[in-house]
Amino acid sequence: MDFKILGPLDVTAGAERLDLGGTRQQVVVATLLLSANKVVALDRLLEAVYGEELPPTARAQVQISISSLRRTFAAVSGRPVLTTHPQGYVLTVEPGRLDAERFDGLLLAARAARDADAPHLAMARYRDALRLWRGPTLDGIDSALLRAAAHRLDEQHLSTTEERIALELELGRHYELVGELTELVSEHPLRERLRGQLMLALYRCEQAAEAHEVYQQARRTMDEELGIDPSQHLRQLDGAIRSADPTLQLRPEATVAHPAKLPTPSLLPADIADFTGRAAQLRQIRRRLAQQAGGSAASAAPIVVITGKGGTGKTRLAVHAAHEIAGSFPDGQLFANMHGAEPHPVSPLRVLERFLRMLGLPDSQLPEGLDARVETYRNMLAGRRVLVVLDDVASEGQVVPLIPSDGTAAVMITSRARLAGL
Repeated sequence: MDFKILGPLDVTAGAERLDLGGTRQQVVVATLLLSANKVVALDRLLEAVYGEELPPTARAQVQISISSLRRTFAAVSGRPVLTTHPQGYVLTVEPGRLDAERFDGLLLAARAARDADAPHLAMARYRDALRLWRGPTLDGIDSALLRAAAHRLDEQHLSTTEERIALELELGRHYELVGELTELVSEHPLRERLRGQLMLALYRCEQAAEAHEVYQQARRTMDEELGIDPSQHLRQLDGAIRSADPTLQLRPEATVAHPAKLPTPSLLPADIADFTGRAAQLRQIRRRLAQQAGGSAASAAPIVVITGKGGTGKTRLAVHAAHEIAGSFPDGQLFANMHGAEPHPVSPLRVLERFLRMLGLPDSQLPEGLDARVETYRNMLAGRRVLVVLDDVASEGQVVPLIPSDGTAAVMITSRARLAGL
C-alpha cells in the first residue's frame, strides 16, 4: 500500500483508492502516519480526534475506528498493517511507501549532491522531492493537533524550495526564476529569504529599479504587519543593489557549470564463452527486464527470480542473461553474491555499503543505519537505467531492501527458494 500525507490524505492499494471512512478514522490514520512504524499512544489519538474535551465515549469510538481500519487494510494487504501494542498502536509502512519518507530521502540526496559539488544532480533531486507535494499537508483534516504537525512539514517544503532556488541562482537561472519568485513572494510576503532571492534575480536580469522596489514593498509590509524593519541582510542586499556591487554578479564559472557525470558501475562477473541452451528462459528474461524496464518512475521495478536446486546453473544463466541485456541498462550493472546457502548470508546493510560506493557516494556521506542506506540507494537509482543482479538469495527479507523504488531499474535474482512474495 502507498500512503500520502503531503496534500490531502490518500491511501492506495495498486490502482485502488481505499475508503478510510469518516472524519474520525481519517484523523486516526493521519496521526499514525505522522509517526509511521512507531507506537502512537491512545491518548494522542484521542487528542487528535477530539481535542482537550473528550466525550464519555471517546475511547470506545477511537477503538471502533481502529478495528474498522484494521479490517480495511487487511483486506487489501493480506498481512497485519495496523497492530496493537501495550503502549498504543502502530501503522506499519514499508520503506518507500510513504510520501513524506520519500521526501526526506530525496532531500538528503539533494543536499549530499550539493555538498559534493554536483549542482545539477542536486537540482534534479530537489525538484523530485518538491514534486511529491500535492497541496498543503493533510489538507482537509480538521484537527488542531495535526495542523501543528502539518505546519512543520509545510514549513520544510517552503525552506526546501528556498534551498533549490538558491542553487538555481548559483547556476545562472535568474531569468527563469523571476516569475516563480514573484508568485512565491506574493503568497509569503513576510518571507525575507524569498524577497532577497527575487531582488537578486531581478538585479541579475538588469532590473535594478524593480529589485529596489521589491525591498521597498518588504519594508512597508513588515512595518504594517509586524511593526519592524527588514533584517540587516535584506538592508545590506538593497544597498549592494543600489551601489551596483560587483559581488552580486554571477560567478563566471557558474555559467559554464556542467552536470556531474555519475559513475557507471559494471560489477557483473565474466560471461561464460560457451554458454548453450536455456533459450526459452533467456527470451523470458529479455522480455521481462530489457523490454519492461525504463517505465515511469511511478511503476514498480521489473523483477525476475530464477529458482532451482544447487548446481542447476542458476548463476550461469543470470550472468549470461545480464550480459545479453546490459545494453538496455546504460547507467550500470550491480552484482552481489548474497551467500544464501551458507550459514551466515550477507546482510543487505553490507551490500548497500558496497553499492552506494560504486554509485559514487563518498565514504563521508555513507549513512549508518539500514533504513537510511535504503533511502539513499533508492534515491541514487531513481530515474537511472541500472540492472541489479542478486545471486544466491536466502529469503525475501534479505533482498527487499535492495530493490529499486521505480521502474527505470530492473532486478534479477537467483535463489534456492521460490520467493513468491516478490
